[in-house]
Amino acid sequence: MTEIVFGGIGILLASLLGGATGFGFGLVAAPTLLAAGLPLREVVAANLTLALLTRLAAIWRLRRHLVWPRAARLIGGSVPGILAGLAVRGLLDTGVLKIGVGLVAIAAALLIAFRPGDRDAAPAGPATTFAAGAGGGFLGVTTSLNGVPPALLLTRDRVEQLSFVADLTLYFIVSNLLTLALLAGTDPGVLAPLGQYLPFWLPVGILGNQLGIRAAHHIPYRVFRGISLTVILAAGCTTIATAL
Repeated sequence: MTEIVFGGIGILLASLLGGATGFGFGLVAAPTLLAAGLPLREVVAANLTLALLTRLAAIWRLRRHLVWPRAARLIGGSVPGILAGLAVRGLLDTGVLKIGVGLVAIAAALLIAFRPGDRDAAPAGPATTFAAGAGGGFLGVTTSLNGVPPALLLTRDRVEQLSFVADLTLYFIVSNLLTLALLAGTDPGVLAPLGQYLPFWLPVGILGNQLGIRAAHHIPYRVFRGISLTVILAAGCTTIATAL
């Protein structure tokens, strides 16, 4: 019961941030669930499942803000990333992997914050967008933190916040569905523990996500950008902390 209550609080906060920023769910939920005592295997499955299900209720509201070519490239890139993650899953040291991910997130957030670039600069090309999707796919299988590379790309490109949220929402739905299907096929029983959590966490997650999306309509760009960078930086720190 302690895991359910503590995890539920984390899911609510993660869903609020995920709805407002498009990518903060896993970055908040993963450290929270690890701190609640869940093993990484269950945390990955729970985060991917909840991120998928909570966003299903949001994608229709955000459809007009989607930039389809960019979202398609992110999703397409996630496929080889997911396959690569499956190939090395179980071989990588979890602690080392978490520290590496945390350091990359911190470095990228600081780079974007202090070298934001020209507002009128050309957005990332197809290859870079595809690579960001691949990085997200790899991290999704191994740590459930699949939002970091795409979010860094969209933050770098100064994407308008509702398009930012919309593109990542579709990305999470498709890539998480594929990841969960492959995980279930290669690791039988990986989804079984979710039955004791989903009845409590899913309604909380849907509520938080919807409230976050409403807030996104009223967040000024500067505030939105600051929140995004702060989340990435905090995620890097908390990810490293869970590995120590």
